[in-house]
Amino acid sequence: MRVHSPRRIPPGTTIPSGSESPGEAPALVAVEWIGIDSVEALRFRFNTDEGLDDGRPWRRVELQPRERLRMLRGRGLGLADWIILITSNGRFLHLGGPLANPVPSFSFLCPPGEEIVGVTSSRVTVMQLSGESIEGTFEASDTFKDVALWIRTKMGIPIAVQHLVNGETVFKDPSLRLRDAFPDMEEVTVSVLRSPYTKKEREELFLRLVRSTAAGDTRQVHELMKEGAPVCLQKESMVDVSVNLEHWDDTEEQAEEPTEQKETETEETKEKENEEDMKDASSGGEESEACSSSVHSEDMEEEMPEDYLPCGGLTPLLMAMATGRDDLARDFRHIGAEEPDLVPKTPSLREAATQCRVLEITRHLIAGADPDLPLRRGEGIRATENGTLLHACAANHKQPGMYEVAQLLIHKKANLDAGDSEGDTPLAHARYFNAPDLYKLYDGSGATLAGPFYAAARWEHHHQALRVMLLRNLAPAEE
Repeated sequence: MRVHSPRRIPPGTTIPSGSESPGEAPALVAVEWIGIDSVEALRFRFNTDEGLDDGRPWRRVELQPRERLRMLRGRGLGLADWIILITSNGRFLHLGGPLANPVPSFSFLCPPGEEIVGVTSSRVTVMQLSGESIEGTFEASDTFKDVALWIRTKMGIPIAVQHLVNGETVFKDPSLRLRDAFPDMEEVTVSVLRSPYTKKEREELFLRLVRSTAAGDTRQVHELMKEGAPVCLQKESMVDVSVNLEHWDDTEEQAEEPTEQKETETEETKEKENEEDMKDASSGGEESEACSSSVHSEDMEEEMPEDYLPCGGLTPLLMAMATGRDDLARDFRHIGAEEPDLVPKTPSLREAATQCRVLEITRHLIAGADPDLPLRRGEGIRATENGTLLHACAANHKQPGMYEVAQLLIHKKANLDAGDSEGDTPLAHARYFNAPDLYKLYDGSGATLAGPFYAAARWEHHHQALRVMLLRNLAPAEE
């Protein structure tokens, strides 16, 4: 029911009103709304065995066609002394006792153009194949997404693995309203079937959890855990279980709705420029080449060893510890995350960078190594004589975990505008090596595209655009 008041009265609920010593007239006990899209009628029950003059304890008030309920007021503590209804047609209805005290104790008032809307509710029973079931009440305007969120909370089944079925019907549209799926049905039974994540989907959730942790995005971390993102990948079969810890904010349940990103015109223009920059990278740029260790690529995806892990062995708990997020680390430990080994196995950060070992690089950074350590060609640096770890991440962006290392470097205040031997910045290297994800990460963190290589390229690009514009302006007008 849509009302312009903080209080809600579902159909059939007793109105919070009344008096310990009602007047001579019968006092109201309950009000029942009738109608789905709009209030079509109301039924009022009085506290008398004899009822009204006609002997019935219920009285029904019908609204006329196109008549809308605009105001409802009443007074009382236990039972209603009186109640007043005013409709859009100007009808004034007074029920109950006399207006001894005209000041209302409850009131619903709608502004012009709106109305008090009554809705029916449905009792929904959800059953699993195991026989476990839950029951809940939903309004007719609720959707299957509301049901799926409720199932996730009560049964611990991630929304992405749920399949809701009624008979032979599978409900695939989360925006479908219950009243459209089950018209005029007060009791509904739905079966929920599980469709486990594939190995690739589970790895993708794990990767997103590591990256969200590195970014310090607590809300996204919680949402991913609610959707069954694992805190550690195991070889044995896994059951996808939703995690929802008691201390998390209940309002985060709304996070399951896709975030609507309303970009400004400036942001859209910047995004287009970034896309244009990445397109230009295909001319003159080169793909990253392997370091001492193997480099993961799409062609090699099916040939990866069985013990391959996304993020190069980095885990959510490790990234929480590396970025100082004790709250997230505590949550990960609470649900069984394994403690990471923080002791470096290589003598220095330089050696770890040379071998492109992201886990070792992370361990050295946690131990306090310089995030702006100067590196030379062959120490993770390519296409120039020297640079920093941010340059190395761009050059070796296909190596699993390099993106997450870049996130950690940014968290540790690495210089995003450091130049290589020619003065090109890490953002220029991300463009040169055609690393779109890193390009967006660097650019979104405030990096600038600078250096002689792309400064000249950018000038040439604008020069060509200016030349085309001038030629168009000089072209003779068509007669």
